[in-house]
Amino acid sequence: MEQNKTEKKPTKGNGIAKKILMVLISLGVMGLIAALDPNVSSMGDALSRAKPWWLLCALLCAVMSYVFNMLMHLDICRIADINMTFFECATTTMVGFFYNALTPMQIGGQPMQVLQMRGYGVPVGSATSITLIKYMSWQFAVVLIATVGMIVLGQPIALLGTAVRTLVLIGYGINVFVFVFVTVATLNPKWLTGIGDRLLAFLKRHRLIRKEKTYEKAAASWGRIMNDYAMAVKLMFKRKLRGALPLLFFGFMELACFLSVTYFIYRGFGLSEYPAHHVILLQSLLSMAVSFIPIPGGAGASEGGFYLVFGSLFGMALRFPSMLLWRMLTYYLNIILGIVFILADGFRKNRRRLPKQEA
Repeated sequence: MEQNKTEKKPTKGNGIAKKILMVLISLGVMGLIAALDPNVSSMGDALSRAKPWWLLCALLCAVMSYVFNMLMHLDICRIADINMTFFECATTTMVGFFYNALTPMQIGGQPMQVLQMRGYGVPVGSATSITLIKYMSWQFAVVLIATVGMIVLGQPIALLGTAVRTLVLIGYGINVFVFVFVTVATLNPKWLTGIGDRLLAFLKRHRLIRKEKTYEKAAASWGRIMNDYAMAVKLMFKRKLRGALPLLFFGFMELACFLSVTYFIYRGFGLSEYPAHHVILLQSLLSMAVSFIPIPGGAGASEGGFYLVFGSLFGMALRFPSMLLWRMLTYYLNIILGIVFILADGFRKNRRRLPKQEA
């Protein structure tokens, strides 16, 4: 027994090492791009000539994307009569961004947010409902903006390379499918419950689930998940359309701020040939193309995709410094602020424990 315990101890350390490795991979990709780009030598000059006010606007947009996500969280808590402080909502928001940056296809943020809210005393069902509603609002904004991008940027998309164009179309198709799936499931939760029940029955029938206890445990777990989902749907329609509109607005503004970072970097380097909507919509297609690539934080795919999609807009001399700034504001800032809020939350919890220990 003691030997088994000693073997499990390194697991947590290995998890931290993997997260660090993902960040290092992204840094390594940018280093490789820098080594292969002959124009990197002029990066210092390009950055020195950048207009700070435009770059400050880019930073503000990145921060405002967090703010709108947090406002969505606060609004859902208000609708559901869930007591969470401003700091707790902000911390939960940044925990989501932090783990989204370190997991493939951004799948780690929502489970970790549920755990974070559970630590604040929010029931698991209510916490799950909050994350599901936020996801539905975000997905609506993604499909809406991406659809506009596909229509408006038809010709520029055709000029992209075959690989990039294929990724954009696949990403768009997956996002539309997810949106339709979530919409149908929202309108008819029993339909989704039936799919899960039939899948479990199929696995049991073909002996992929061998033990009866395992099947019963999985069925019970699925039932709890669907109860949480039904609660999320009930919350969404509690105030009907009047209650849903603010959530959709916050989701749209969060995504719009995130996508606008690229445009303000573009203007920061003194470029103005392309209008704001062109750059923003093009960024929406790039983000959609790399969002379902199973690499944490889109490491490698995001940097390479930026080079291919925005290389002609920024020009040879500016494409690397612009990609570097964009990645810092849309990826590394998630990690940095996430760590800050996680440490601050831990410090607050320790301060609360001190009086009890002294007593």
